[in-house]
Amino acid sequence: MTEAEAEAWWHKLFENFYPHGLNIRAVLTKENSEYIGHAGIYPRPAKKEEWEFDYFLSGKNWGKGFATEIARRILKYGFEELKLPQIIASVDGENSDSIRVLEKAGMKFERFEFDEDGRFSVYSVKKLSNQS
Repeated sequence: MTEAEAEAWWHKLFENFYPHGLNIRAVLTKENSEYIGHAGIYPRPAKKEEWEFDYFLSGKNWGKGFATEIARRILKYGFEELKLPQIIASVDGENSDSIRVLEKAGMKFERFEFDEDGRFSVYSVKKLSNQS
């Protein structure tokens, strides 16, 4: 997504789905606490039994490993703190960079879904029995 598209999606999440900001966090660098984006994990609006995560980074921070670190940390939080059995992420099927991030974090393609914007891919990962 472009920054404008990400901003529009973020507003859609807050205004339509999650007006109370459930589990939404700012993402800051370790080095100097610079704000570089935001991330969240929450039940999906149409499928409350499924929890999904999103992350958005400013364009200047793409390709630096932040997205993979964020994805891994959100999965850890979801499994360890929220005690979720499974976590999903949706992604535009043509967004190869985001797909690579999800795969590096241990997620696998599960299915296609459709919304008003068309087809998208759903990736998931289940809690391993050796995770707390």
